[in-house]
Amino acid sequence: MKLEEEETATQNSDILEIEENATRENEALTAALESARHEASELRQKLENEITRKDGLLEQINALNESKTNLEALLQGEKESKENLRVQLDAEKASADAMRKELHSLKEEKMQLQQLSADYIANYTDTRTEINELKKHVARLEKENKNVLKKLAICNELRAQAVDDATDANNQQNEIENNKNGTEKCGRIGRGLDLTRTPSGVYYFNHKTALPWVSANDFCRSRGLDLASAETEEEILEVGRVRSLGYHVAFWTAASDRGHPAGQFHWPSGRKVASSLWFPGQPDQASQGREDCAYVYGSKLKDSPCSASFYFACQVPRECIPHLN
Repeated sequence: MKLEEEETATQNSDILEIEENATRENEALTAALESARHEASELRQKLENEITRKDGLLEQINALNESKTNLEALLQGEKESKENLRVQLDAEKASADAMRKELHSLKEEKMQLQQLSADYIANYTDTRTEINELKKHVARLEKENKNVLKKLAICNELRAQAVDDATDANNQQNEIENNKNGTEKCGRIGRGLDLTRTPSGVYYFNHKTALPWVSANDFCRSRGLDLASAETEEEILEVGRVRSLGYHVAFWTAASDRGHPAGQFHWPSGRKVASSLWFPGQPDQASQGREDCAYVYGSKLKDSPCSASFYFACQVPRECIPHLN
């Protein structure tokens, strides 16, 4: 009995110890659970804070992306504006170059006009002097005319005989001339003159004495030459290049509308003067009198009264060029 009680007491003691251990473990587990709950709460709070911070960062990123898009659009606009400005600048440069060329051309034309004006004034002065001299000469001729009239009757009789003699002599001379070789005839053309040979022909440029058109034409013919015909742009440019070596800025050509309706200019060959050879607006018949004769000014033609005085160019007939010395 006593042994059973001791065993029972021992068992009870063990049970109490187990209960105490269980209680301690339970308390420890309770404390651990409470600590875990506290930590879970803190982690949940941190997670919420991180989510909030993440949302803020996302908003900032979206704002940055939107700002980036706006900046890219602005940059594209600046590039397009820069390109437009470059195009405008190129256009302005081209316009400035064109204006510079036009200004240079106007300056050259101004100088030519000034030279032409000076020559006109000089020619006018010379013409007035010649007119005064002619008036004096006419007065002297009128005085001499009285004596001439007295001798006229005798001269008429002598003239009739002289005409007959001259006719016979001319017929004989023409027959002799017609029998002469063409080479000999052409060989005498232009002797004593400073001839200039170009791809378009052989010319004599008179840049010393300005004459009216008819006088210039007579001057050329008296030397076996023709007043120059430059029937194409190439010929005018060729003659113009030689003339520009120091000759006068304007000179007569053979073109005129004499024997044709006003403004219908032709060359001696019968060909009509091409419209491309005229200065813009020419021929204009601007003078009160008819402007029936044409002169080269620079590299184009202008019309003028035939009584005006210009320098001129004579041309060797083409059939005589091969026979020149």
